[in-house]
Amino acid sequence: MTVIFSTIPPFATDYSAAASTLSDMGGLVVIHGPGGCAGSFISYDEPRCFSSPKAVFSSLMREEETVFGDDDVLKRKILSAIGPATPFIAIVGTPVTDMIGCDLEGIATEIENETGIPAVGVYTTGYNYYDKGIIRTMDALAKRFIRKKAKREKTVNILGYNRYDFLEPFEIGAIRNFIKAQGYEVTYFQSDDDLEKFIDSPSAEKNIVLSTSSIPFAKRMKEQFGTPYSTFVPSRKMGCKNLKNFLKEDNYQHVPGNSKKDILVIHDQVSANTIRDILRSRFSMDADVASFFVMEDELSENGDTHLERESELKVLMKKYGTVIGDPLYNAFSPKGQKFIPVPHSAVSSRLHWQRYRSLTEDSFEEFLAKQL
Repeated sequence: MTVIFSTIPPFATDYSAAASTLSDMGGLVVIHGPGGCAGSFISYDEPRCFSSPKAVFSSLMREEETVFGDDDVLKRKILSAIGPATPFIAIVGTPVTDMIGCDLEGIATEIENETGIPAVGVYTTGYNYYDKGIIRTMDALAKRFIRKKAKREKTVNILGYNRYDFLEPFEIGAIRNFIKAQGYEVTYFQSDDDLEKFIDSPSAEKNIVLSTSSIPFAKRMKEQFGTPYSTFVPSRKMGCKNLKNFLKEDNYQHVPGNSKKDILVIHDQVSANTIRDILRSRFSMDADVASFFVMEDELSENGDTHLERESELKVLMKKYGTVIGDPLYNAFSPKGQKFIPVPHSAVSSRLHWQRYRSLTEDSFEEFLAKQL
């Protein structure tokens, strides 16, 4: 189902998130479509393109290729772009490939047979949001590369670190360092580690999931390899205590509700739940959670809402005295409501990158204290 917004700009697309996730792993990533599709990824959806180039290129699909379905043109372009040490090739779908029914997996198989380099096709369409792009990318990679490995003690994977829910590079170091301080080694860090570390991820003893879009992959690993997982963002104070409990005892409990819910938090579900835990533990306040993106039943409480339309958001916000969310949502805030801006890159993109606040820093709790 396609939903048209009239006030909020388009959210980050599924194919941008796929290209972002894959490019971190060191492969050759092809956005298969007209040049404008890659332009959206470079200019709006992927903040790192402004500071460091990515190994992502557009197939620059033309009208003739679209009408006649000439896949040989794409294959020639890919073959000419392969480097001497390309670990894998990924072809990412766009609205055009979806409309013409392009067989991305078939093209990937032909290229792999011809070059000997592993290749995958990711069926993104441009009609879904970034979360679905990450889900489909991890699913395609898991089917192609993940195999059972011997478990290594005191090792952990960090899943769900993407540039749509987490913007600042320093957050990587903060999370890594705290885990190391507990005597654990990070086996794989999505999305900043290469293909080899991804292939080795089943050897990890545990998974920590920082965003909802990586929960399906964590569930797959639990089903296939018995790897336990927990979902939270390790904020500096409360989150570090929770992380210790999970690493040592496989136990993580969200803070129980303690008051009337007069606050609404709109974000990725895992981040929003983390903010709710901070409100409960630090300020003795309570909140409901809402999101336009994927929401897992196991992480939801009574009162939490999955949103699809702007009209739903407008009605929902009227029920609360305080709303915490991306600054663009303030357009629906009724008179007299307190609005606390916490930018979400998947929503407002470069419009509010400079106002981003990291949940992993003590300053986030200090910011909330001033605003509340």
